[in-house]
Amino acid sequence: MRNHGLAITSIEAVCPHPAELGRHAAKPGLVPLANPDDSERRVAIRLHRRTIERAADIEAPIVVLTMGRIALPPAFAEAPNGERETRAFLAARAVAAPPYLDAVRFSLDDLVPAAEKYGRVLAIAVSADLAAAPSFQELTAILADFRGAPIGVWLDTTAIWSLANEGVRRIETWAALAPAVRGIRVHDVRDGVEQVPGEGAIDLAKMKKALSLPESVERVLDLGAAHDHGRIRECLLPNRRAAWP
Repeated sequence: MRNHGLAITSIEAVCPHPAELGRHAAKPGLVPLANPDDSERRVAIRLHRRTIERAADIEAPIVVLTMGRIALPPAFAEAPNGERETRAFLAARAVAAPPYLDAVRFSLDDLVPAAEKYGRVLAIAVSADLAAAPSFQELTAILADFRGAPIGVWLDTTAIWSLANEGVRRIETWAALAPAVRGIRVHDVRDGVEQVPGEGAIDLAKMKKALSLPESVERVLDLGAAHDHGRIRECLLPNRRAAWP
């Protein structure tokens, strides 16, 4: 790709599209690594190894991993609303989490050799979904367990903002992970609707200051809410309020 003047800085697993699993299977998290079913997890490992190989082919240094969700009892099928429901949700999650977190570690054990072989970094994505694995505390423990391995963190502005709004984790506490952060997806939201950066409810300039990320961190500007080339061009102008150059 670099021979054509293009540089791809990251790809999101799984890639390429796993045709044998159907047309929707390539969405992040639908081939979960946090899967206690070993036979299903082995399929995910195979597809994620293929992603690492593809990253090497296109010279993308970072592979973003979406680990998947922890299955909770039916009473917690909906996202919690309010402090009391959130506490109950997180308590149920804590009970259900151990086999899923074991699966995360087993999966990383399986994938690290391929990442090392091809010189790629595995970046674990954070999520606004309270059932997603791993949480902040779990991610911190995983990074400690795999110290020295090519494993990092992939942040998301909307996820960080949502978790702060729900009273789960203050924005500034994510700065503790800054040395491990390899990239951040920059986008915005208002009233649950995706917005281009700078047009939603998130104060991105304030968040950037609070996170204190190194300049080397990859920044992916998500312009999915801009539906034409004119809007995309406008969003990229230097005077945009996004303030995340």
